[in-house]
Amino acid sequence: MARRRGAGALTEPSSAVAPVDPGPASVRVSRLSRAITLRTPWSLALIPLLMLVVSLSVLAGALLVGPPSSPVTETEPGRRAALEAARERTLALTAYDYRRLDDDFAEVLATATGQFAEDYRSTSEQLRQAFTAEEAVATVQVVGAGLESYSPERAVAIVALNQAIATKDAPPRTERNRIRMTLVQPADIWLVERVELL
Repeated sequence: MARRRGAGALTEPSSAVAPVDPGPASVRVSRLSRAITLRTPWSLALIPLLMLVVSLSVLAGALLVGPPSSPVTETEPGRRAALEAARERTLALTAYDYRRLDDDFAEVLATATGQFAEDYRSTSEQLRQAFTAEEAVATVQVVGAGLESYSPERAVAIVALNQAIATKDAPPRTERNRIRMTLVQPADIWLVERVELL
């Protein structure tokens, strides 16, 4: 379905990466210190040196191995896919043209599920009558979007949009709204399960 769509900014709260746990190095140093028997002045002088050697060895190993992989990095492709799906579903849901409502409604229902699909299907005829009578056309620009929560099977996105509405008996107007969209992914596609106007 053809639409005039604006390229809204994609925003998503960033997650802080947890620092590397220094635990293994301190444990090794502690064990090494306990293993040294303090019987001569030489042993007293060797303790700081041995601790320094162990610390440098641990540091060198960390540099060679590299930092552990971050859960945020591992889930980033899935998060991007969920957010893009939320943007696309928002455009399909809020943009319409009274001259091609069959295509508009079909696009929404193609990615709807559960109670949302039932509610939308039951009200589509009322929407058709209202849009046709007013010769209503709405174009939408997504101006911001972010994930409120994410898992591989379920995501909740907040989407901000500008909706420009034109009808035959009223001057054009622009409505600025935010919606919370819940999506589920039972297979390989994100489906809209719930939509709330904020």
